[in-house]
Amino acid sequence: MKPMIRRLGDSDGPDAMLLLCDSFGLDPERTKRLFKDDPLAQAKQQWGAFDGCELISVLTLCPLTFGWGQTAGISGVATRQPRQGEGWATALLDAAVEGAQEQGMDSALLFAHSEQLYRRSGFEPVDEVIRGPLKTSGASPDPVPLSLEQVQAQYENWSGGSPSRLRRDEDRWRSWLWLGRECEAVDGCLFSVEPGTVREAIVPKPLKAWPLPEKTYWVGLRSTAESLQAPLLKSHHELIVMGRNLPARVEMFLTDQF
Repeated sequence: MKPMIRRLGDSDGPDAMLLLCDSFGLDPERTKRLFKDDPLAQAKQQWGAFDGCELISVLTLCPLTFGWGQTAGISGVATRQPRQGEGWATALLDAAVEGAQEQGMDSALLFAHSEQLYRRSGFEPVDEVIRGPLKTSGASPDPVPLSLEQVQAQYENWSGGSPSRLRRDEDRWRSWLWLGRECEAVDGCLFSVEPGTVREAIVPKPLKAWPLPEKTYWVGLRSTAESLQAPLLKSHHELIVMGRNLPARVEMFLTDQF
């Protein structure tokens, strides 16, 4: 049977949420909050593939704006366990990408563990997510907590420095705050406060060691780490970043992972 593919409405939400929870081992209550309460939820689109009335495969599409234009961020691609390998996700991905193009998003971006599924739909590796320990000089005794307005000003200055960098609109900033993000200024640098891990940092000039506690790790795009000249002692691969029709490279922090 040819799959029936469409954007999901509010009435489809419970089925889509359960499918995602079953596929990724997610907590239903936390996932429900993300579905309903995240300020970015209204900007996101859920797409589904149906066999008759049964929802078989889902994905989420989220518009992302870079200096060079808008692209479709795709996440949460999941298919019911017994129906995997039947081509549902590929058909759904193709339809969602076509739908995004009709909305003016001519390119698409996603994070993947494996390339195979996404190459069928024209995606190619463009970067990778890496994790690794940073060379640090120890925590500063006087970090300065930053207000949202101060973080916005520094981020927008950084983002405007290259067309490859993600722009945050009002909804994305509200989501950033809703997720409990905080930043501190240390020795002229901005770091997102997260014990043991840096996913967001703005470092105006290269430093041989970042002013952070020992055993702090970077987790993010390799290209972004290179742009920041992050003092990584070593790194290992975590995810593939794949793009379709991207006109240029992308730089973003994993605090904005969609």
